Amino acid sequence: MQATEHAIATARPKGMTPERVTGLVFAGLLQAALIFALIEGLTLKVWPTASPGMEVPIIRDNTKTTDLPPPPISLRQPADTTRVAPVVDIDYGQPPQGITLVRGPTQSTEIAFAPATAVGNTHTTPPYPALAERLGEEGIVALRLTVSTQGFVTDAMVLRSSGYEDLDQAARSWILSHWRYRPAMRSGVAVPSASDVQVRFDLKNPH
Repeated sequence: MQATEHAIATARPKGMTPERVTGLVFAGLLQAALIFALIEGLTLKVWPTASPGMEVPIIRDNTKTTDLPPPPISLRQPADTTRVAPVVDIDYGQPPQGITLVRGPTQSTEIAFAPATAVGNTHTTPPYPALAERLGEEGIVALRLTVSTQGFVTDAMVLRSSGYEDLDQAARSWILSHWRYRPAMRSGVAVPSASDVQVRFDLKNPH
């Protein structure tokens, strides 16, 4: 017995008591238990996934907004903001005795017009051209005259010739230089106007 204890004591490392050995064993077991618990806690649990052929029911909300009751309709009519002007019927009746209704002059839509009038002592007959008299030329010249607001003849256009150029020019030149008019008036204002005249050249009365 003494020999056995001596052998154990010889095989045990120096400084290792039985209590120290027991503590080391206990610490190793505790560390192993902690490692096992940690591994179990970190183990991933894989949930089963739906197979391709699995049908997943879809729940639909069949409630339609059209099934909701319509909003209440107000039967109240809006106030009429249109104002109707009052109709006033005025009876003028008869004027009192001693009062006479005087109406103003009625204005005419037509504008008063007075044509130009000749200043008589200026409308003399032009002298007979000497050559035309010797040749026996005679005839009537019709002319249209333009009269200015001052009464002067500013233009004399031959409308119908006498048949002789010298007679036509003699009449035209004489009228432009001698004849005068009282100008035409429109609403009291002098305006330009036109006047048609005829000049006769007659060998029976050459002057």
